[in-house]
Amino acid sequence: MSAAGSASAQAAGSAVPVSMDLAGLDVSGSPGHRQLRFSVEPRVPGSASSGTAYIGEAVDRSLESFLLGLCLPDNAFWVNLTPDPGAQSIDPRIADTDTGKILLAADLLLKKDTSSLTNPRTSPAGRKYWELLYAKAAELGIEDIPISSRVWIVPGPVRISEQADSVRIEESGLDICLETERLYGRKKNALTPKQLELYDYSSRLMKELIVPALRQKVNEGASYDQLRQVYRAQVLARWYRERFLRNDPSMKAALPSGSNQFRSRLPYNFSTIYRQYMDSLRQGEYDISDSSSGRLCAYMELITRRYFSGGIDWRSIPTASASYLDRGPQTCAAGSLYFSITLDSRRQRPLQYARESIRVMHADARETQAGPGSLVEDGLPSVSPVDVTVATVLKQNLSLHRIISRNL
Repeated sequence: MSAAGSASAQAAGSAVPVSMDLAGLDVSGSPGHRQLRFSVEPRVPGSASSGTAYIGEAVDRSLESFLLGLCLPDNAFWVNLTPDPGAQSIDPRIADTDTGKILLAADLLLKKDTSSLTNPRTSPAGRKYWELLYAKAAELGIEDIPISSRVWIVPGPVRISEQADSVRIEESGLDICLETERLYGRKKNALTPKQLELYDYSSRLMKELIVPALRQKVNEGASYDQLRQVYRAQVLARWYRERFLRNDPSMKAALPSGSNQFRSRLPYNFSTIYRQYMDSLRQGEYDISDSSSGRLCAYMELITRRYFSGGIDWRSIPTASASYLDRGPQTCAAGSLYFSITLDSRRQRPLQYARESIRVMHADARETQAGPGSLVEDGLPSVSPVDVTVATVLKQNLSLHRIISRNL
């Protein structure tokens, strides 16, 4: 946050960021002119229990990811930090967007977390992993263990319930996909039978000892919260694109085919993340250099300096859907919010207009007309600090303040 933003937050009374989950999407209007209402479930950290919380950054981040998902094909959403100077680490179409930077930062964190969990000095699971792997290598008579692990964040189970014009996200987990490969660029088919046996054994150890902890971090850890936010936005974007956009030629023609209108406001860039990645790669995330002796310790001193590779791949998000016609009226959790936008193909810059048309309201507030100048219902009920966000929250994000302050 900028100095001005910090001052604004302090003036609001120790404001703290609110996390949020996109819960669903309701669509109204006709082709070329759609109103989109997103349901949001804020999650206020404990430090906000007696203060003011703001949700503007999370709303803006999710909205950008959703709109980006309408403009770009699915195959743009991947990252893979790699030391090869000739290889791409991110699709250039998302490289200068908040979504792309969030994916890159999460990829770097994934590599660090994988290294941390396999650290035999600090992680019981890591110690067990290396002891069992080395014991198996000794049993097979293999001195050089030619494997490393590629760990990918991929879509996990995604379940939605839908009607013709609305959708609810029931489940949107992320999964960890393990892909092992030879170190030093050697092909798996070049391994001997014993090396192949060790190769497969290493994969089983990773899946048993390391992957469950990684999966929990990615789906529950605060450090991956932004990743989960933009992921749920992508789930909704792909549903909307398939259900409405594909049969809306005027809107498809009006939307940009690139990411020029999604310039990032995050304070870091690809070079910053890549530099941190290369520093970790050169130095090793951990090093075994204590006074212990023995072949295992000597081997780990060499092998654990090698960095785990992999990335994030959202090019395909398989989704299971079911109708909720027989479920009765949908209810919203206490403290739920809505934010709405208008997509209008008649506008010269429909994405800019969508952001300018944003409004936020309580789930139990009366509907108001969407669009620039519309007002959120006054006289909202007295609510918890989560709901205080409606009155103060978005003003803390200066990038949105000018656009939507009149709507608050």
